[in-house]
Amino acid sequence: MGSHCHKLRLSDSANYLAPQTRGGNSTVKYIKWTFGSLFLLLSAAWLLADTFFPDPFTYFSFRSVFVQYTGVIGIGMMSAAMLLSTRPNWMERPLNGLDKMYRLHKWSGITGLIFSISHWWFAKGTKWMVGGVG
Repeated sequence: MGSHCHKLRLSDSANYLAPQTRGGNSTVKYIKWTFGSLFLLLSAAWLLADTFFPDPFTYFSFRSVFVQYTGVIGIGMMSAAMLLSTRPNWMERPLNGLDKMYRLHKWSGITGLIFSISHWWFAKGTKWMVGGVG
């Protein structure tokens, strides 16, 4: 009876609880690289159409530029999240599985939400703060 028992060591439980991924941390790095590339691609596309430093550099001229930038990033990230929500088969293999694709979907959606709220706040909040509602 005692010969069939296996003592559970702390290192065994740590290995059991650790996420099992193919390639170790390379998958997480690839997801971060994909996320960063998407963010930089959207930023570069916006920079081709506008400048980040308007002339003259005043609060309201910067606000106008920032509203446009946050709008592009917000809608671009939400569009990427929506595309990922369709679970395209061609994305599963490069991202090393559906669970990793869900993670990218989650972070692109959160980023899109943050930029969309910033877009709304700089578009409407400034007017509210100076007294003009509407």
